[in-house]
Amino acid sequence: MPRTSLLAAAAALLLALPATAIAADPLPVGKAQGVRVTGARTGVVFHFGPGAASLRREVAGRRVAVSCTALPRDEDKLGVVPGGSSGGTYVRVARRRAPLRTGMVEPTADYCSLGLPGKSPLVSVPLTQAGAIVLDEREKASMLLSLQLIAGTIGDRVTPSAYPTPARFVASREARSLTAGGYPIVALAAPTDTPQGRRAFGYWSDGGRSAAFVTLSASGRRLYLQVGPDAALSTNIAGAIFGAED
Repeated sequence: MPRTSLLAAAAALLLALPATAIAADPLPVGKAQGVRVTGARTGVVFHFGPGAASLRREVAGRRVAVSCTALPRDEDKLGVVPGGSSGGTYVRVARRRAPLRTGMVEPTADYCSLGLPGKSPLVSVPLTQAGAIVLDEREKASMLLSLQLIAGTIGDRVTPSAYPTPARFVASREARSLTAGGYPIVALAAPTDTPQGRRAFGYWSDGGRSAAFVTLSASGRRLYLQVGPDAALSTNIAGAIFGAED
């Protein structure tokens, strides 16, 4: 497949993320990857539990960037739209194990993030259902982009600028590794099909330049990235990745 950089892909992503529906089954909030966030109304505090031991070691004694994001609501659609306002600061993490007190008061925040300055967040913790859904879609959108790059690399091994057939991709070492890790990769019979289950990722290709990558978000929304024979991208994950709007 053509090796399109993410920057070039951003310009080609024409379809923005529509308003996000609320999940039928509530998603967990307040905690992610062993990190718990409290005090949004009085002062945001990050608590590192046993499940965040490696993350805690990575940031111990270092200056970190923390931010909290309030997502805008589309009252007509009763959903969340891309973008949002963020408040942030820099805090030094104590070397000893202790909660990280940021001093930030963010009563309307939907999620808070922590990471090293200038880099992607190490963890993002949802504080509301809206925040949980947005973070879920962002993670799955990133996965779809990764699958496109993986499939393209596999296809190039046999035929330059071609994607592997669904059967070949699902049988690949990379896909089997993801399936074993709890992210089932399944073959789709058509680009319009949708995989069953909200952890599964579907793949279709004609064995040439066309391919489709599909999954379901926690809210039940179909997320897709489709590549045409002319390398044009059709997708609805632009908002999740780039914050684009209609």
